[in-house]
Amino acid sequence: EIFVWDHQSLDLKLPAFRYHISERIVALGFTFSGSHVISVGSDREATLAVWQVLPRPDVKKPMVPVATASAFGGGAVLGVVPDSRVDTHMHHFATFGTGHLKLWQLSKHNNTIRAKRASFASWGAPEVVTCVLYVRGDRIVAGGKGGELFFFEGGKAVRKMQLSKHQIAGLHPMRPASIMAVQGSGEVCLLTANPKGGGSSGDFELADLSGHPPAWACTPISSCCFRSNKIVTQSSTHLMLVTSDGSSQRRSNGRRLKLLTTQPSRAPTCLAAQSSGVVASGAMDHTVRLIKANGPDPRHGVHFPQAVTTVAFSEPSPQRPHHHGWLAIGGFAGMAG
Repeated sequence: EIFVWDHQSLDLKLPAFRYHISERIVALGFTFSGSHVISVGSDREATLAVWQVLPRPDVKKPMVPVATASAFGGGAVLGVVPDSRVDTHMHHFATFGTGHLKLWQLSKHNNTIRAKRASFASWGAPEVVTCVLYVRGDRIVAGGKGGELFFFEGGKAVRKMQLSKHQIAGLHPMRPASIMAVQGSGEVCLLTANPKGGGSSGDFELADLSGHPPAWACTPISSCCFRSNKIVTQSSTHLMLVTSDGSSQRRSNGRRLKLLTTQPSRAPTCLAAQSSGVVASGAMDHTVRLIKANGPDPRHGVHFPQAVTTVAFSEPSPQRPHHHGWLAIGGFAGMAG
């Protein structure tokens, strides 16, 4: 089942709806406008379903997907990323995972959906694409499990960088024209966003910041999310909040680290953030922890009957003053909340 919630009031916004028959939902996302939810199941074809949630559908009728497709037959899908470009005709988003990056278009007029595989050119696809960032228009940056960075234009890779042998856990646009890349080892690199030239303009280690746990107690960073100058990193043992000043200097007094949670009873699995500063962290202990990145402590947690595998936020809408954005949560047995 899939549920859509208001993350502030924790009110259920729509009746439960169901489509995936797979064991679990592996990826969830919203289109940039927040009008559609995109879900991917763990079946062999990695079935992708698109659901319209705004304008709110007739609650008296059963919900059905407006479009379905195979996201990636025979391989794993790890995430859904919306594109923020303004297009009066199409919603744009990407899915990624085992050895692939796929670019999607959903018609705003008749819900026709189409996709194409991005080309990694002569370099070949990495073993796993771990994160994707839309930079501007058709420019995309993708990070790999082996520390690779690929720069795309028009769906084709035009440049490759090898940062290290550690997984790229997250990518974030910085100003002016630079990108922040967080590696699983805890190293943070500042890179030029130009796909045709330039390299690292500076880096620093999270372990150098005051308040970082000792190395023996840490595990590799599996995912991270960004809002403004704040980074939230997640590993199997820690959830940390880093405030960055954007400096390219290895040591800077403007960076701060705060430990949000440590050694949960069962491992964290997913992470998402909203521009309002709210962060959601899901875990195998059936709990989604909602944290205000600007506040001192976690706000509250929501308990679900299934282990949580994926979370996603939609953004507040300027056209809807009382719409704070919604939260979608996916887990085992095809359940999402």
